[in-house]
Amino acid sequence: MNKEKDKQDRPSGRKIAAIICYIFCIIFISIFILNKVNIDTNDITGTQSTTGISIGEYFPTIVVSGSMEPVMLTNSISLCKKATISTIEVGDIVAFTFNNEMVTHRVIEKYTDENGEWYLRTKGDNNDFVDKIYVRDSMIRGKVIKTWNNTAKIVSKYLISPGEIDSLAV
Repeated sequence: MNKEKDKQDRPSGRKIAAIICYIFCIIFISIFILNKVNIDTNDITGTQSTTGISIGEYFPTIVVSGSMEPVMLTNSISLCKKATISTIEVGDIVAFTFNNEMVTHRVIEKYTDENGEWYLRTKGDNNDFVDKIYVRDSMIRGKVIKTWNNTAKIVSKYLISPGEIDSLAV
């Protein structure tokens, strides 16, 4: 009889996984907020942030639009590794800053100009058009190495709109 009661009192594997997932999301949302503040502050001062908050060479980002669906769902969490233009290949998904915003799109073309400077052309998988931006090395934050689409529903609970964290909910 005590064994049955012990089984009932123990949390199920599913509950434990859900708790771990919530903790994981809260940690990454916090780091995302700190990354966003770091990018905005550095852009105001005229310098480009290439670090933000990271753990070694890795940093998280939250996908804020449907431009990369179905590969990366809106509000999913992605892990990026710091990179330079020389380590990025056509087909990689890169995170770069443009107009104080983080953009995460796939590289469709890599080339050099007449001065030997490398540039990337990018496109969202779900977009009908190629980005008008010519991505330079100074704009690149990193390369996406893993995306957790199953976190999108949890992250959505803490957002007012894509990319806008509801601080009261957190």
